[in-house]
Amino acid sequence: MIDDFKSIEPEISLNVGMFCFMRTMELLGFCVDPGKIIFATRLFPSLGVLFDLVETRYKGSVVVKPKPFRIIALTK
Repeated sequence: MIDDFKSIEPEISLNVGMFCFMRTMELLGFCVDPGKIIFATRLFPSLGVLFDLVETRYKGSVVVKPKPFRIIALTK
């Protein structure tokens, strides 16, 4: 069961991209939990970090920073 992945796709090709991903997983014999599919937004959490895609279109960069609770946990 695959339940921890992210897919970042341009809005114009989102449906085709997700169809291809899901079909590929099926062909390879993997089972994807559809209830855990979370589409990326301009700021989204994943695996203890925050991905900030706000400037991606204009500057070509992605900002990845730790979630606040991770910082607190590391300083204890």
